[in-house]
Amino acid sequence: NAYWFSGFFALFVLPFSFYLLQRAIHVPLVFDEATSYFLYIKNGEFLPGSGFWSANNHYLNSFLTWLILVNEDSLSPLELRYANLAAFVLFAAWLFQIAKTLNSKALRFLLLPAIFSVHYLIEFFAYARGYGLALAFLVGCLLYLHQWQATFKISKLYKLAGCVFLMVAASLSTLPAAGMIVLAAVFVQLKSRKNGLASVPAFIIMMASLLGGAYVTNVLSSKGELYYGGNDGLWNSTIRSLQEVFFNAEGGFLDVVFGLIAILIAASAVFAAWYSWQKKSFNFRFFPLLIVLVALLFYVFANIFLGVLYPIDRAVLYLVLLVLIALFFTADVWAEYGGKPWPMLLLLPFIVFPATFVQKINVSSASANAWSVEQMPDSFYTKLVATNHSIGGYFLRQPQWNFHNLSVPKPVFAFTKSSPENTSLDYVVAGIDHLENYTSLYDAIDTNASQNLFLLQRK
Repeated sequence: NAYWFSGFFALFVLPFSFYLLQRAIHVPLVFDEATSYFLYIKNGEFLPGSGFWSANNHYLNSFLTWLILVNEDSLSPLELRYANLAAFVLFAAWLFQIAKTLNSKALRFLLLPAIFSVHYLIEFFAYARGYGLALAFLVGCLLYLHQWQATFKISKLYKLAGCVFLMVAASLSTLPAAGMIVLAAVFVQLKSRKNGLASVPAFIIMMASLLGGAYVTNVLSSKGELYYGGNDGLWNSTIRSLQEVFFNAEGGFLDVVFGLIAILIAASAVFAAWYSWQKKSFNFRFFPLLIVLVALLFYVFANIFLGVLYPIDRAVLYLVLLVLIALFFTADVWAEYGGKPWPMLLLLPFIVFPATFVQKINVSSASANAWSVEQMPDSFYTKLVATNHSIGGYFLRQPQWNFHNLSVPKPVFAFTKSSPENTSLDYVVAGIDHLENYTSLYDAIDTNASQNLFLLQRK
């Protein structure tokens, strides 16, 4: 069984690794990637306080990319994305180890396909952002916490501490999960009463990660940098944003799907509470579910009492991963307890991800419209290399243009930030929503892969 499962892992992960590599090579940069390069990576000013304070600075990604870059005279998107591609290997390997702890053979084989079929989730391993790194180290946290409570080996505790530190450094949005993981580690230590002083440095590392993350978050808030979120309630802000980035649509059928997922989370919580009461102990396989419930409650109370915005789309990507893992483990315990396979129906709503995965496969653009509209293909630049005219557009496209200027043999002229009302430029890069502002004076001469960004030329 172990032999066949390992073979399945290799045959399944290798194609996804190749696919992500192709995306890292061919998918144009988005605004956040290019901005991070110019503000933090290029000059090495990525430590908190050393450069411009912004939530766009994902510290671990900035550090690793700065460390990896060796030739800044001929940059490509791939060079900025090496760190996250490497993180996918860790993510898959750790997820494989977690899958092996499931009792159900069917669930063991389904866990990786279920998670890898969430296209918007795995594509972050081919972007120069911190989310892919954070997802990898979150899985590492779950694995080493499980091994720590099962064996009390001090090496597992230090691996856990390292994963907590790196997860928070990769993305501050994971702080609620990090807090729960550290609390669980403390509880296990108090219960075991083993390792004593040898465990102290590990807990210092974890507490420093939490306190440092909280401090940086507070500074960003005071500077008005935590503006990315919504204030219309958990469903209308967080859930609707996930619908949009996962499926480029919202409401209707998707409300039914996400409503079913919410009901299944609630049912899982009821079963976990009842099971724990029956057994007079807490089954560790319910811990991912506990993180999900505490995080959701945290967001609600933080909004009500502190005015914190509800997180949206990629800021709660870690929670999507935890929901999937939580329902797999809950179904595993439930099926084991009842001796029947029907609790696997908890996973049924997630069929929407593999059902829509194939149509999202591409190596030319982001799967979410919100990001694909920022991506300029090489053809935009090559059409203008030999010209000497003015070009401009919305400011979210300027950093990507400037990044390409670093790599073309003859730099294209500068990109001018302008509003849709400005029709004085020779060329304009415009999103599909603003085309009507230019139709009388400009012709579209090129478009990007998703056909929602256009290069316009004055008639």
